[in-house]
Amino acid sequence: MQEALDRLEQATEAIAKRDRYNSRNRRALLVIHGVMGVSVGILLFTGGSAQSMIDVFGEGSPVLWLLNLSSLCGGLVLLAGVFIRQRRPGILDRLSTLLEAVGMTVMLLWDAGMAVTLGVAAHKAATDGDPLTHTAAYPVAVYTGLAALMAVHLLTLLELISDSRSQRARRG
Repeated sequence: MQEALDRLEQATEAIAKRDRYNSRNRRALLVIHGVMGVSVGILLFTGGSAQSMIDVFGEGSPVLWLLNLSSLCGGLVLLAGVFIRQRRPGILDRLSTLLEAVGMTVMLLWDAGMAVTLGVAAHKAATDGDPLTHTAAYPVAVYTGLAALMAVHLLTLLELISDSRSQRARRG
């Protein structure tokens, strides 16, 4: 009997260790996404948008301004949610979850917006006979991949929210 209890304790410890690893990994990936959003937003505001985006929307376009702002704001909100969860675990879980979800949603929309915008620019380059069409398509793949990664993070968070609500409903 004691041997079975010892194996159960070891299995429980292994599961807890894996859970801590997964949580740290998820948090690190979200921080990278948030820092990237803030960095890119700052760069877009201080250095201007890519010429291909200006070609699509026009210099000083409100759409460009909104894309730049969404990168910066999405990254800041995502980082706020991650850091609140890290500094005050349990106490402000609902707030941190909300901030993470909003930040991820904005970042997902930004990544998708960038992919579409750069896709339009790549298509325009191809139809204009631009010899650098292959390089114009490269960022489309990058932003599409980033959007997919953010969607996976967001779906995971939504699943965690659903699980949390189910547990609260069972308790009371």
